[in-house]
Amino acid sequence: IKLIHLKKLFLLNLQNMISKKRKSLIWAFFISQIYLLFPYVKNRALSLKNFVDEYIILTSNVQFFKNLNYDAGPDWGGNFSIYLTSGPLSAVGSVIGWNITENFTITRISNFYWVLLIELLFIYVLSRKYELDSVFLIFGANTFLLLIPWWYGSLYSLGEIASMLVFTNSIFLYKKYPEVAMVFFSTSIFFGKILTALPFLGFYLFAFMKKKRVRIFREILCFLLPL
Repeated sequence: IKLIHLKKLFLLNLQNMISKKRKSLIWAFFISQIYLLFPYVKNRALSLKNFVDEYIILTSNVQFFKNLNYDAGPDWGGNFSIYLTSGPLSAVGSVIGWNITENFTITRISNFYWVLLIELLFIYVLSRKYELDSVFLIFGANTFLLLIPWWYGSLYSLGEIASMLVFTNSIFLYKKYPEVAMVFFSTSIFFGKILTALPFLGFYLFAFMKKKRVRIFREILCFLLPL
């Protein structure tokens, strides 16, 4: 009996040791992946042509995070410019990069990694709640973003990528946490890209018809919280 007990302890310790080494290897590989990705993103940021929407979005969001005022300047329509196409969700990385360096290339790169951070946070939450293969998702996060044809829109601080990432991941979150998902749906629309409202209406109409019990008033209230 003692021999069996010692054997069990040995196997348990061996399993824990392998698990710890596996985690270390995963993080080492992920960090090296981020490092190898940087030159590619940097070269794309350097090669992108000037785009007027980028100036308007960056100027408006810098003013928003400093003064809570979407002011693009007098040359581009001033407060809440009609040329502004994206909300603050899409430009958090740009604002941070610009305030620290005032360099357009670093600003663009910073915003890409901000979008990647959004994806990684959702991967962490969803993999825990749905017991998904988090290793595959973490390793694939960079590739998934680059497979989107318009991925470099995140370098321009445009709202399509960030808002659709939040929207798509909120669909998976909706089954277990509908109220939380509604807050994220609203965030992707009003703080990302207003056109995201169209796929949201399609999804919510389908969910409403499929679910036997929908706490519609509570969910609507959660949807209105970001506003």
